[in-house]
Amino acid sequence: MISREEYNKALDTVEAYHKQLFIGSVVRSFKPLSKLEIGDFVKCEKLHQQNKTCLTIGKEYEVIDVHDIEYYGFRFCIIDDNGKKKRYFDKNSQFKVVVA
Repeated sequence: MISREEYNKALDTVEAYHKQLFIGSVVRSFKPLSKLEIGDFVKCEKLHQQNKTCLTIGKEYEVIDVHDIEYYGFRFCIIDDNGKKKRYFDKNSQFKVVVA
């Protein structure tokens, strides 16, 4: 039979192994676009036809401005791949907010 002490030692070993696996890995999570703040990053998840020449799927863009527009929701601004300032509404399905 395994003693409580041996069991706890085995659990400590497993826990140490799991910690070792995740050292240095960065975990990203997402929050709603309506909670955007200046300095947040949005990740382009898919492209609409009109943005195929100025955005890249998988790329993260820094939010440089946020506006609360009455009746329409929030609008945020980013700099696209061509160096131009672009505005998008929080209902835009192309983006997800990335937080570290």
